[in-house]
Formats: sequence, structure tokens, C-alpha cells
Amino acid sequence: PCEHAIIQPFYQFRYTHFTDYEVFGFLSEERDDCFQTFGLSIYWIICPNFNIRAFVGYQVLDSDAQYVPDYEQLDAGGGINLTLRF
Repeated sequence: PCEHAIIQPFYQFRYTHFTDYEVFGFLSEERDDCFQTFGLSIYWIICPNFNIRAFVGYQVLDSDAQYVPDYEQLDAGGGINLTLRF
């Protein structure tokens, strides 16, 4: 948006196919999982050695297995980065 700020969106999709996995000590059938991550990071660059970051991320797991619960997760946070060069 300006010369001192960077916006960085991201997305990841991961498909995993499991064959013959174990549940409670018993061998079970095949399983398919779809995992997605959406997010956004914002960096405010104060100077070349110092910046401030804020982020938000959202994750979703969809599984067709009976014993694997689907879930959604929201994370948010921030940080301060200091870089020292010698």
C-alpha cells in the first residue's frame, strides 16, 4: 500500500490419501483428507533492521474418516523483528 508496508496473502491446499491406517489398535480402511490454510500478513518496515508484523491465519481440515474429526482453526498474532548485521 505504501513504500513502508507490505501485505502478503497466502493459501495452501493439501490433499492426503492414507491407506490401511490404524485406529485404536485396529486396522482401518483408506482415508482422504483435504487441508486448507488461508492467511494474511502485514509488515510495517520502520527501517532496514526493524519491522513490525501482524498476521491472521485460518485452517480447515475435512476428512472422510469416521474417527478423524473435521476442524476449523483461527490464529492471529504479531511480532517485532530486529535484524543485526556484522
